Amino acid sequence: SFNIYLFEQEALQREQLLENKLATLQRLVETTRQASDLGWKSLIDEDRLLSRVEVLENQLQIYSKNFAEDKLREELRKLQEDKCQYQGSAKESLRKVLQEKLEAIQKLQDIERLYHPIFRAFIGGCSISRALRLWRS
Repeated sequence: SFNIYLFEQEALQREQLLENKLATLQRLVETTRQASDLGWKSLIDEDRLLSRVEVLENQLQIYSKNFAEDKLREELRKLQEDKCQYQGSAKESLRKVLQEKLEAIQKLQDIERLYHPIFRAFIGGCSISRALRLWRS
C-alpha cells in the first residue's frame, strides 16, 4: 500500500514536470511566432522603403536631365495617349460586364414569368399534372 502511494506520488511529480515543460515549450513557440511575425513585417517594411527610394531616385534622374522642351512635350503626349487607351479599355470592359449582367437579369425575368403560374398552382395545392395544364393553357 505504501509502495503504491510512492508510485502514485512519483507519477504525479513526473506529470507535473511534463506539464511545466509543455507550458515552457508553448511560451517559446509563441515567442518565436511573434518574433517571426515581427521579422516578416520588418522585412516587408524595408522592401517597401527600398522600392520607394528607388522610385524617388529614378524620378530625380529624370528631372535632373536637361530634356529639351520638345522632348518633354512628346513624352507627355505619349503618356496622355497611353492614359486614353487604358481608360478606353477599362470602359469597354465595364460596358461588357454591365451588358452581361443585364442579359442575365433579363433571362431571369423571362424564366420567372414563364414558371410563375406553375409556382402559384403549387402554392395553391394543385397537383403537378393540373399545374402543367394550367401553364400550357
